[in-house]
Amino acid sequence: MESSRVRTWAEAAGLIAVVVSLVFVGFEIRQNSAALRAATAQSMSDASMEFNLAMADPAAWAGVIRMTELDDLSNARREDRFAVVSLMRWLFQHWSSLHWHYLRGDLDRELWDGVRRDMKLSIADEDSLRLVHWAWDQSRPIYHEEFQRLFDQILVERPAR
Repeated sequence: MESSRVRTWAEAAGLIAVVVSLVFVGFEIRQNSAALRAATAQSMSDASMEFNLAMADPAAWAGVIRMTELDDLSNARREDRFAVVSLMRWLFQHWSSLHWHYLRGDLDRELWDGVRRDMKLSIADEDSLRLVHWAWDQSRPIYHEEFQRLFDQILVERPAR
């Protein structure tokens, strides 16, 4: 009878230890998830600041401005086409990466909503919309299908004129 009582206490202690360890693991997972989301948000912020600093340089805008003045973008200077496509691909890659993090759960909904607003603002005027359409047509295949569908939808919501 004594051995039965000892076994019961040992099993109860083992059960308590398992529950405590599961609570600890859950706490650790929650902390790691929060740290990952914070790192993703910081990375997003750093990339946006880097882009904004680069775009503060008037020389970075020269090719963009020249292209907006053309009726046929294929007549643009080669270096202007390259600069605009590079600029747009940076934006598309940035947004695509953030979209992937959002789908994985690494990026909070509030931050993702801000990214979607940024995408829509990038095509707020006719000149920007035309350049984005032009660059997207050239770049679309290199991005993952879910992002392609998302960005196509954003473009459809504000079609080119």
